[in-house]
Amino acid sequence: MEKEQNSLPWDIVEKAINREIKWLKETLPIRSDTGILSFMEGRESKCDNCNYTYRKIALQIIKGKIKAREIKALEGEDLWDGLTKTVNKSIHKHGRDWHRMMMNVIDQYFTSQGYEVNTEPYLNYGRADLGIYKEGKRFLFVEIGTLSIYKLWVNLQTLKDVIFLIVPSENKVIEFET
Repeated sequence: MEKEQNSLPWDIVEKAINREIKWLKETLPIRSDTGILSFMEGRESKCDNCNYTYRKIALQIIKGKIKAREIKALEGEDLWDGLTKTVNKSIHKHGRDWHRMMMNVIDQYFTSQGYEVNTEPYLNYGRADLGIYKEGKRFLFVEIGTLSIYKLWVNLQTLKDVIFLIVPSENKVIEFET
């Protein structure tokens, strides 16, 4: 059988998939049914289906169906125009202290730019922490702190032409575009 000229050897493809899986594991703050998982530490033993789900997301990134990137603030700054230092911490009733503060920060950041912000909008699977809308712009769904990798995968597969922002800290976001 003659090998197709445009195809890549399987080992090159597997290396690319494994690079994406490694990046996802190092970057995403995943929550499992047994509690919060630290970055990389003990994931395989606590999340039986996580590797399968990471692989599914990595394949979509490799194929170009999902765009993914990590955005970090400059040292000593946050990504939200300094709002983490000045925001009213009692607006949102959802979540614990840091989570609530970040919901307020992100709400104020986008509201000041003319976006409509909704708390806990329904997704195809579960809810996001925030939904951010503006006519002529893509819908933006925000998850603050930990998230379910399975919920992320299902929504990345089923919601098209949207952006998911995962916010693990004040100075870093992970963006997924479908």
